[in-house]
Amino acid sequence: MFKVVLQIIKFSTLLTLLFSFCFKPFFTKKNIPNSEETEIPALIWESKKQPNAFNAPPAIFYTPHQDDETLAMGSSIAESVRKRHPVYVVLLTNGDNPSTNAILNGTTKCEFHNTNHNFNLSSKDFINARNAEFLAACKALGVHKVFISNNGKGFDETIGLENLNLKFFETISFFSSQYTLASHHSISGNCDPYNKKGDRMNAHRACANALQHLHNLDSTKNIYLYKDYVYYFPKEERTASFIKKNKKRDTKKKHKAFEEYNLFDPTKGRYAIGYQHSVWELFNNSYSSEYEYIDLLPLECN
Repeated sequence: MFKVVLQIIKFSTLLTLLFSFCFKPFFTKKNIPNSEETEIPALIWESKKQPNAFNAPPAIFYTPHQDDETLAMGSSIAESVRKRHPVYVVLLTNGDNPSTNAILNGTTKCEFHNTNHNFNLSSKDFINARNAEFLAACKALGVHKVFISNNGKGFDETIGLENLNLKFFETISFFSSQYTLASHHSISGNCDPYNKKGDRMNAHRACANALQHLHNLDSTKNIYLYKDYVYYFPKEERTASFIKKNKKRDTKKKHKAFEEYNLFDPTKGRYAIGYQHSVWELFNNSYSSEYEYIDLLPLECN
């Protein structure tokens, strides 16, 4: 009996070493303070009525920035709510964007309003304003719980792609371990360039990389990757593994969320950052589209 147990321990140790060797090149830690500690996502809001996770598995949507959940996944979020799944949205980064904040502070002219604003927003003010419209949009979609990674602070994108890969994977693993039957949804960042040159955003790529890694570890996980910047391109050039036509009732909910990103009322701390001061063309094209563009793993571009 002792020999059998010893053999099991040796085999387990071998698997651990093999796992560490295989995945070490992809997920490495570089220059992150306290990188040995996993930053726990913080629950920042939940609806009064929570569906029973035993009746239907949760659908968890991971958004890199405050707006991607609506632009790329809004109708699917509304559909999951309608089908009585517990629906959780997890914000991964803090959304800090100095170039957009420069528009709000008047350093750069606002093309949307044809003026120079002077709101004097600090980086913290800017992040809080983005979080306000994000939370309002999630409520409009009918979401049951909203989380922000890194103890409610979100991760800073300046840590680079490799570190974002790691931090996003740790965050997703936090939920995957709690909700083993959940479906996982995020952005198809490796297959979704934002221009004709094929440039891609690191935070979007890290979403796809983290979920690809989860798939490598457990191929039974239900994983869906949504295209975001696809709405920059003409309709005939928009492609994906699966093109889903949205139900009108789900699109209606998505449009309600769009209205939250389009609300400009500085007296209430609402600056329409996503819609009027950042990616208005993307918002307009996504708003008018009947479709969502979803990639399924495995993907060659990953």
